[in-house]
Amino acid sequence: MAAIDLLLNWSPASERMHQVVLAGLLQHTPLLRQLGISGSPLPSVATETQGRLFDFTVPLDKGRNVQIELKVDATLSDDQMRRQMVAAAGANDVLMYVLLGTTQLCSSRGYIEDFRVRQQVSPKEEDVIVVDLATMRRAVSSLVAETRDPDHRDLAAAYDSLLRYMEESFCAFEAKPIGGMDID
Repeated sequence: MAAIDLLLNWSPASERMHQVVLAGLLQHTPLLRQLGISGSPLPSVATETQGRLFDFTVPLDKGRNVQIELKVDATLSDDQMRRQMVAAAGANDVLMYVLLGTTQLCSSRGYIEDFRVRQQVSPKEEDVIVVDLATMRRAVSSLVAETRDPDHRDLAAAYDSLLRYMEESFCAFEAKPIGGMDID
């Protein structure tokens, strides 16, 4: 557990650290099911796929893939979303956006859905899933309760702790009054 704690104490906003942890959880736990993806994922997770267009590709037993884009305190551009939606629709894949930290402010579920509707070629509504920090926390917390393998459970517990820290920081930021202004 000490190595996991060391890894997760790196930086809450390190996208690379989140990629490493999520790759392990996606490959060894039912995280996709917890996030609403039906079908059984095959035991292989590819990272930075299709020329780095997606952060993860998880093959499903039905011959489809889940293409995952992870953003932590970073911008999700319209051009990037357009390329990802065209690629996912063309392959009949599920596209999942995992938005953590401040990314969920500028690229909300509603914004992505509106963008998807405006596109000429885009995946069906049910094939675009947006996962925010609260949703990811609920999914990872349930992994802690149901995962039997102690190493995978420890990884999920440590990641849940990190996500809780991020959520508390994010909520504290949202509730903080603007400095220098008297608000009655």
